Amino acid sequence: MHGMYSAMVQLQISSTKDNKGIEGKDHFESPPFRHLMQMTAPEWTSPFIGCSGPVCNGLVHPLQYLCMGALLSVYFI
Repeated sequence: MHGMYSAMVQLQISSTKDNKGIEGKDHFESPPFRHLMQMTAPEWTSPFIGCSGPVCNGLVHPLQYLCMGALLSVYFI
């Protein structure tokens, strides 16, 4: 196993062998937020496209009305 994720898992396993929590249960520390963001980096394009599509779709009508108002102001004012 190679990569950052496998190193984090090995680190958590090795650090929890001697570290027992309350009542003898295993105690796992949560990984830092930076590591979570690095692990999900390949998946960022899909949510970005998924969020930018509705934004662009929502801008169509206001831009259309702005252009229509500018066109009407040229001919009637």
